[in-house]
Amino acid sequence: MTIFKRNLLIAAGIYVLFYLAPILANPFMALNLLEAAVVGVLIFGGFYMNYIFRYTGKSNLDEKTKSTIITILILLIALLIFFNPFKFPAAFNIIVNRYLAIIILLLILIFIIFLARNMDNSIIVVLLFAPSIIQGLLMRLSYKAMLFYIANPNFNLYLIVAIFIGYYVYNNRK
Repeated sequence: MTIFKRNLLIAAGIYVLFYLAPILANPFMALNLLEAAVVGVLIFGGFYMNYIFRYTGKSNLDEKTKSTIITILILLIALLIFFNPFKFPAAFNIIVNRYLAIIILLLILIFIIFLARNMDNSIIVVLLFAPSIIQGLLMRLSYKAMLFYIANPNFNLYLIVAIFIGYYVYNNRK
């Protein structure tokens, strides 16, 4: 696999896992197409700039300037994904169909499990993303599960911590 393909795969994974999956997992959220496009351009553009800066000789900037530009892009991406300080027009909001969201979430979960089988520390990837995707699937499939997760919003956090502790104890016994 070339470095460019690897960077593209990493960018797609970050976009899907950190931006798209939480929107699909929450049945009360709407997907804003303009925001999705802006975040996508920032993520894929940032990874492309990283590829150009690090692995090709097309840039005449010094290393400090390159690192500063990449850092600013990463911080801007994190700002847009986690805090969303900009108000994008509501005209671009779409409500994702329940069944389409379930299919996409299942595909993401299968992709995570498939990817984790080929990694050394795969449990970390599965533990970080699978509980929220499973929560989204349950919330989209069952009204009772939706009420449970609304009443217990920190359930996934407790579940992840308990599984990490169990994993740590299990690996220390070996």
